[in-house]
Amino acid sequence: MADLNDDKKPDLISGSYTPGDIYWFKAGAQGFEEGQKIPETTPSSIERAASAASCADWDGDGDLDILVGNIAGEVYWLENEGNKAQFKFGSRRALSVAGAPLKVGGGDAHPVAVDWDGDSVLDLLVGCGDGSVLFCKGTPSQSGRAPTLLTKTPLKAGGQPIALGHRVKLFVCDWNEDGQLDLLAGNFNFKEPREYIGNVYVMLRQP
Repeated sequence: MADLNDDKKPDLISGSYTPGDIYWFKAGAQGFEEGQKIPETTPSSIERAASAASCADWDGDGDLDILVGNIAGEVYWLENEGNKAQFKFGSRRALSVAGAPLKVGGGDAHPVAVDWDGDSVLDLLVGCGDGSVLFCKGTPSQSGRAPTLLTKTPLKAGGQPIALGHRVKLFVCDWNEDGQLDLLAGNFNFKEPREYIGNVYVMLRQP
């Protein structure tokens, strides 16, 4: 959910499996309007399948950008080259941790930008195809805009790294209204013969 056109109404942003286009479902008077494919200039040489998208002002310029993962476990940033009311997105640009392109275990990356550690700099949480969730710490870049991602650490629950089956998709909010950000996660599992199971988990942040 994100107010992509600054009309004070939360819109819905969604990736897709193939070819991996990103869609904007504009908030209307009675629910959401039909999805519109978001134009982008990403070349065909970049993997786009199984796009999983979220919005954040990643470069701190006052408008919403898009972060998107793909089936290969890579994470990209689409800079909003327009403005708050009229978006225009450029090509997908790979995000890096400690100078190396970010790639997560099991593929199917789903990135969410949030100030997870409370230092007023956006961090990156990434749901992974192997069922884990990664915390990538952000620090201010020299330009003072887009964060620099310095570390990649598995998030833990109950003292152990999170393991939630496959293809973890994330949402962050203060679920129990205690002033701390909590983690909601959906997953995908399968059993033979062709039985597919999805679960949703709420993981409350400990003081």
